[in-house]
Amino acid sequence: MKPERDREAAKSRAAEAKLRRQREAVQALQERESERQAIQLKTQRLRAERLAREALEPPAPKKQPRLTAKGAARAASKSTKPVH
Repeated sequence: MKPERDREAAKSRAAEAKLRRQREAVQALQERESERQAIQLKTQRLRAERLAREALEPPAPKKQPRLTAKGAARAASKSTKPVH
């Protein structure tokens, strides 16, 4: 091949590679956006299901904090001290 043809062929291959990379980039962005939308819809659906389920359940009673032996002794000593 002549040097001019080699240069033209190289330019042609480079242009094709550039177009292919651009198409792949656009496709990757579209895929990422569709995944993001799917995750958002799933999150909304699950949140709505959870809220509906919680609305049907009676509220759970608040638990009293568990006291250790040391904490129980402190609580007992505080209640017997006179207030000034």
